[in-house]
Amino acid sequence: MMLRKILCLLVLLSFAPDLAADTVILKSGERLEGKVLSESADSLVMEVQVRAGRMGHETVQRKILRADIASIRYEDLSQVHEDLTIPRDPDYNSLMFCPTPATLPKGDFYFRDFELYILNFGWGVTESTSFSVMTHFPIVSFMDFGSVGFKQRLLDRESNPVGVALAGSYTFFTDDFDRGLFTGSLIMGLGDKERSLNLALNQSYQKNEDPKVTVVLGADWRASRRSKFLVEYMNATDFLFDDDDGFNGFLNLGIRFFGKDWSFTLTGIRPLENTDNFMFWPMFMFSYHAE
Repeated sequence: MMLRKILCLLVLLSFAPDLAADTVILKSGERLEGKVLSESADSLVMEVQVRAGRMGHETVQRKILRADIASIRYEDLSQVHEDLTIPRDPDYNSLMFCPTPATLPKGDFYFRDFELYILNFGWGVTESTSFSVMTHFPIVSFMDFGSVGFKQRLLDRESNPVGVALAGSYTFFTDDFDRGLFTGSLIMGLGDKERSLNLALNQSYQKNEDPKVTVVLGADWRASRRSKFLVEYMNATDFLFDDDDGFNGFLNLGIRFFGKDWSFTLTGIRPLENTDNFMFWPMFMFSYHAE
């Protein structure tokens, strides 16, 4: 008799719906596990299982007020925030200077504007390959420089312990085309679209100059429903000051505000050397994404 009950229970469990283990803890102490289906500014709808009879369960949708919620834990952050009310950061494939190992979805496009002067365009060729072009705003009748690049994702950071990507770019200068700059990068990262820690190792080559290695370390984390904090470090010895032995790189600190298709990033660069009264050099970036 006991064996029959156990077998019946196993059969029921095998046909039970496979719910993502999102967890909502209410201020009353009640714990709900299931799948968050949608969210708004003041509530969310969650799919949960409730007891139906002595041996069975049924799936129901429950609306929960945010005022009653103590905490929420999402099982799969890549599936969170599909609603317009809680957007993901559309620039999850890059911070300001530090790239992440993430690539654009196939067919997606972005436009970025740095300091109103630098223009950057990107396109998802495949799910794991992105292509980009960079130039400057045409404030003069000729173009001073241009750049083309790619990123190839090898490991997805959201389905593997570490994300890995390779990137390369070529920058040419119209006043001296032969001295174009080649850069190859190994990019590694932990985390997801909500928070991440990333490392980029860059090797640059230019005619008649020794190869240069640059290390870029960057992290970001969600501060609110529509903002992130960013912090970056770069050890480039000639990024701001040429041939300055006292320059030990720089820190870049800031915040990003974003919606479903756009973001605005405002940061400040701080050189790691004695700069007298100099505090931060402001940087800003606007980005727009389209599918």
